[in-house]
Amino acid sequence: MAHPRHGHPGDLGFCYDLGMETISAELAEQSEAEAMHSLVSLLSAETRRELGVAVTRLGGGVVVAVRNDPSGFWSRAVGLGLTEPVTAALIGQAREFLATHGVGSATVQIAPSALPADWAEIAAKHELTEGALLVKVAARLDAIVPPEPAPELRVAEVTAAQAPRWATVMAEVFGLPGLVLRRVAEASVGRTDLGWHALGSWDGGDLVGTAMLRVHGEVGNMFSGATVPAARGRGGQSALLWARAELARAGGARWLVSETGAEQPGEHNSSLHNMLRAGMAVRYERRNWTLRTGAE
Repeated sequence: MAHPRHGHPGDLGFCYDLGMETISAELAEQSEAEAMHSLVSLLSAETRRELGVAVTRLGGGVVVAVRNDPSGFWSRAVGLGLTEPVTAALIGQAREFLATHGVGSATVQIAPSALPADWAEIAAKHELTEGALLVKVAARLDAIVPPEPAPELRVAEVTAAQAPRWATVMAEVFGLPGLVLRRVAEASVGRTDLGWHALGSWDGGDLVGTAMLRVHGEVGNMFSGATVPAARGRGGQSALLWARAELARAGGARWLVSETGAEQPGEHNSSLHNMLRAGMAVRYERRNWTLRTGAE
């Protein structure tokens, strides 16, 4: 759930070769797809009806449809191609599911290793258009280093009482309108039984940062790291990353994975640089594709 930005990290000489054993693209994609499925499944039946949420498994991945989402962020297909080849028919199935549930436009995310040789023809057939370029970032947990100097902000897990404010801060920083992010984020608080951890950073009594982690098998997947503008540059993002690494390690994970926007020359994505400083490296780039279904 990275906040979309365009760019190309290779122009800045970022490391694509982790110089060690690397997580497979299949495992990284699977962990993200499973996290998406888990997140929407956390919502109550009443909330799913209110937001028009539907989810299905397809091609080894997950397709999520959220009809009442003004941001358009949540409707997506992720992890396609993990258990069967990506074909025009498979994209057609995703399109039909989204259209059936009233979604006019969605994001398709496919790992580069799963893109078929005829992807250009498939994209043309379904009128897919290029969107943001993201980078998948990963490291073995034993390669993650604590932040230096020590952060100024306090980090802790979020309580049920803090959940509404925490979810609101997250939505405001990411600039996502509507209720979906807030409802999903609130539903994840306290669900450690399903591998979810909700964390915040505080400046005194003020909540100024948010982050999420899902531990699933060998992978700790980081999401939704966000800091309010007034509190940036004080180590909050790095502190939240380290706290999530510690929780992932305690949960039995072996890998830490996240994604963020790639950089164009002259741009600076602080989240990406914080992850690189912590010992993570770019595993691969993945393009967002916009799929229009024709639904109203």
